[in-house]
Amino acid sequence: MEIGIRKIVVLVLDSLGVGEQPDSYFFNDRGRNTVGHVADTAGGLKLPNLEKLGFGNLTYTKGVERNPDSTGFYGKMRSQANAKDSVSGHWELCGLITTREFNTFYESVPEEFLAELSERTEKEFLVITENKIEDEFDAYGVEHQVSGKPILICYRDSRVMVTGHTDVLSEIDMYILGENMREIADAHYIATVGSIFFDGQPGDFMFKEDTIREFIMPSPGPTLIDAMYSKSIPIIGIGKIADIYATSGLTDMHRPNGNAETIEKVRELILDSPQSENGQVLIFANLPDLDSLYGHKGDALGYAKCLEEIDELLPRIIRTLRNEDVLFICADHGLDPTGPDQGHTREHVPVLAYSRLFKPQGKGDLGVRKSYADLAETIAEAYDLNVHYAAESFWSAMVAQL
Repeated sequence: MEIGIRKIVVLVLDSLGVGEQPDSYFFNDRGRNTVGHVADTAGGLKLPNLEKLGFGNLTYTKGVERNPDSTGFYGKMRSQANAKDSVSGHWELCGLITTREFNTFYESVPEEFLAELSERTEKEFLVITENKIEDEFDAYGVEHQVSGKPILICYRDSRVMVTGHTDVLSEIDMYILGENMREIADAHYIATVGSIFFDGQPGDFMFKEDTIREFIMPSPGPTLIDAMYSKSIPIIGIGKIADIYATSGLTDMHRPNGNAETIEKVRELILDSPQSENGQVLIFANLPDLDSLYGHKGDALGYAKCLEEIDELLPRIIRTLRNEDVLFICADHGLDPTGPDQGHTREHVPVLAYSRLFKPQGKGDLGVRKSYADLAETIAEAYDLNVHYAAESFWSAMVAQL
């Protein structure tokens, strides 16, 4: 059926898991439920706007009611990738399911990696792992100030960041370090490298979150982004999307600072953005704060407050949508901050869909989707791209409720 969908907005609520997957045992994540445990810790969540869309139907979430008469379509998606990192999650959302797990330098950094990086940059490096940042970073920061050696931070997931004090390294220094790390890291199958400054004095060093720049491994196969690019449909990447798909045909990229700025940028782009001849454009945004500011720090109360703030801002996007526009809300993995560590968790993620065109009328349940890639298949069908992924579209379930 020709409907004439114009703008599609995809919001990725980074790390918002909604309960363990059947294979969670193999990832040591049995019993994990990001939103459920966050709600329990906070004594309940107030998410009236997500509740209207059907979010409360996905998993028991204290304070959020089940809503069979939702204004949106709702379901849970299961990852088929052999990983639970953000890059694999975003690739799968766009139709590319990876079977190879990324490597990590969390246990140790290969000598050949350090040797080549030192040779390329003519610098020596200090190395610290994620779990030691809170207790030991101060000493590393002081040594960095004295020696000028950049600090490599190795995370549990496939991520290595270089950091330096604002008084020691310049923006050009950091960019060159990041680019060289990316070129070397491909051979080691590391998903993400990047750079971030810190400032302050010993005893009071602080990372400058607004200086993060990530260099992400190019996708090993075609995605929805490539398919849309081939059809001359503009794709606008916001936040982490701009880094994950930087080499895949994005028309425009924006890197706002945090959730509130990201939501405002999405609203602005709905009102005014480049479009195809048919008025089509994909606005693809990642909301990073749940993951980076709270999940990885084990701050369940902060996570709860952040999610409520997203919910409060959501109407700014919904009110801006026109009749022919569609909003999808999803996530890329879980990150249960109440767990024994602060790493990603193998969970289902939400998929919510809303458009003024569709009236679910009690038939909004999309069920449990077998893959994140169902989202890509659905968007491809909505835009009649004539491409297919290892997935099943739920577009017909939406069209049935016109």
